[in-house]
Amino acid sequence: MVRGRATRLLHDQGRIPMADLLVHASRALSRAVPPADAAMWTEGLLAGSGLLLVHQRALLAVLDTWLAELGAADFDAMLPLLRRTFSAFQPAERRAMGEMVRGLRGAGPQRQADPVEEIDPARAELVMPVLAAVLGVRER
Repeated sequence: MVRGRATRLLHDQGRIPMADLLVHASRALSRAVPPADAAMWTEGLLAGSGLLLVHQRALLAVLDTWLAELGAADFDAMLPLLRRTFSAFQPAERRAMGEMVRGLRGAGPQRQADPVEEIDPARAELVMPVLAAVLGVRER
């Protein structure tokens, strides 16, 4: 958590540009990092404000990629930590993130769409309740 918070403070002071922040995020959220450590880094980075994710779609895409690559057991274990992080955001921030996540669909810098594999709408719909729980919003 301390590393994530320090990264955010350095970024807010202009000492870490967005391109470097994305590199830090990619490393902190890589498969080599235990999921609990990655979730704590995320909590430190986003502590109290989701505006960074709202204004930096590429960072949201890195976070989305990490979440998509988690196994079911790891995702379930990380859900309370992520819910705590996202519940501290203002409702407008969570709403804006929800709208942005709907539009991601493989737009992240690390994710390349497989031209052979199509998105199964029925499977994608199963994610919506979990995403709503993470963001702390009610489903429509």
